[in-house]
Amino acid sequence: MSVAPDAPTNLPRHRRPPEYDGTGKDPVWAIQEGDLGPYLRYVPDDVPTPIHGVVEPVVSMTFKAYQRALEGTAPYWTRDEAWTSRST
Repeated sequence: MSVAPDAPTNLPRHRRPPEYDGTGKDPVWAIQEGDLGPYLRYVPDDVPTPIHGVVEPVVSMTFKAYQRALEGTAPYWTRDEAWTSRST
C-alpha cells in the first residue's frame, strides 16, 4: 500500500483533497507506524528525505492474508483532522 509519511502535503496533488491544496476527492487517512501491528511495516523509498513509502508485509504472505492484516489496523486509522491536531 502506497503511503506519504509525515504530512498530507507529501501526497501528489491529485491525491490531496482541496484543504491541502489538492484536486483529489478522497479524504486523507493517518495511522501511527507503531499501530501497524506485527505483520506490517512501513518502508520509505526516498532516502534521505522520505516523502513516499509503502506499508508491506513483514514476512511473505498471500494477498488475502495481507488484506486481512491491513483490515486489522482499521481501528487505528484516523481522518486528516487527527493529523492536523498532532502537527500543531
